[in-house]
Amino acid sequence: MLNHSFHIKRIYILLILFSVNINSYTQHYWQEIIDPDTMPITTMLPMNYDTIILGTGSNHPYIKGGIYRSINGGNTWEFTGIDAWTIYDLISLGVDTLYAATSSGIYMTKNFGDDWEHILPFMQNVICLCKVSSGVLFAGFWGGIMRSFDYGITWDTSLVMSGVINSILPISESEIYVACTDYSSPGGGGVFISDDLGNSWGNIGLNGYDAQSLAYNSNQELFVGCVYYGLYKTVDQGVTWDTVLPWRDIFSVIIKENDNMFIGCSRHNFPIGGVFFSNNNGETWEDYTYNIMNNDIKQLEITDDNYFYARSSDGSSLGPPLYRSINPLFVNVNEIIQDYEFFIYPNPASTNLNVLMLSRSNEKEIQNILVYDLQGKLIINDSGTLLPNNTLQLDVSQLKAGMYYVNIIIEEASFSEKVLIK
Repeated sequence: MLNHSFHIKRIYILLILFSVNINSYTQHYWQEIIDPDTMPITTMLPMNYDTIILGTGSNHPYIKGGIYRSINGGNTWEFTGIDAWTIYDLISLGVDTLYAATSSGIYMTKNFGDDWEHILPFMQNVICLCKVSSGVLFAGFWGGIMRSFDYGITWDTSLVMSGVINSILPISESEIYVACTDYSSPGGGGVFISDDLGNSWGNIGLNGYDAQSLAYNSNQELFVGCVYYGLYKTVDQGVTWDTVLPWRDIFSVIIKENDNMFIGCSRHNFPIGGVFFSNNNGETWEDYTYNIMNNDIKQLEITDDNYFYARSSDGSSLGPPLYRSINPLFVNVNEIIQDYEFFIYPNPASTNLNVLMLSRSNEKEIQNILVYDLQGKLIINDSGTLLPNNTLQLDVSQLKAGMYYVNIIIEEASFSEKVLIK
């Protein structure tokens, strides 16, 4: 009994002297997702933390792209088909019904990708898809808009306008915006609006701009992300336009709850790439790129369970193309951490790393321990081995000597500490 008490007392003394209590969001915000590594990724459709659908493409005259899916967070991938050169966009209608916009028309599956039906063979590249209301779908292609009132069985292709349709944004059952680019004629492209469910369209500005992405907030303000010219806003359907953030290549704009706005910036024309956040309509911005190695961002998505996904350019020497946030967005980490204290020791470590969790409620357990190198590459994803006194032990003997980030995942929060492996 005396030896046991002395042992426990010594542990707590050491913890008080040498450990760090981690109580805030880590700056190590993103985790890398290992992609299928067979062909360049052209679009993504993350459903939640575990389920991700990817579209791929190739410029090779004899190699076609296709669809890949993962149901375990990107740990493994399965090819599910589609005979097309490039997959440009993916949308879901319910759990199992997916649509794919491709270089040879539109495909649909009703069994989550096990089988695909070529519902619209088409000679043009279909760039984007959008569900407007029950049964009503819109598709943008190189030259105009197509519309279906029967879930894609039949299509009206008479809604032609200038340019390549990059993005479609429904505001109501009848009001729709589109962003487009006209590569053939100066002053073409820009932003169009329809207030009669696509029967007629009118140009509302940004002519000659390469408009890529659209978002709408609760104050009825329309934001448009453009290549080269940056982020623009209109509050009066294009009568006037305000520059929100100039001189950026913005391929993706997302507005979520409480008008929190995220933009994805490419490095096409400017060296400033990455993910940026604003909670005041773009007056100020916070860099959310953090540990993304490849900051040439082409697409952002936020899932229903609030996990944040970023897709960078593929085949880049800057780093991998796929990233996911370690934590879901909009989680009040400060409320969660009040119930926990974490201690990671020894530091430096050589063979084993111990993680002690002290919980006031004693109801939650550590879900995973993630170890990253300083370049953001995930090295270890493990739950550890449970030891007495609520301690997890992680084998780090195979790691090369150097500095690493150790992330502890519990509930909806992540806590991080730098650890030296010797």
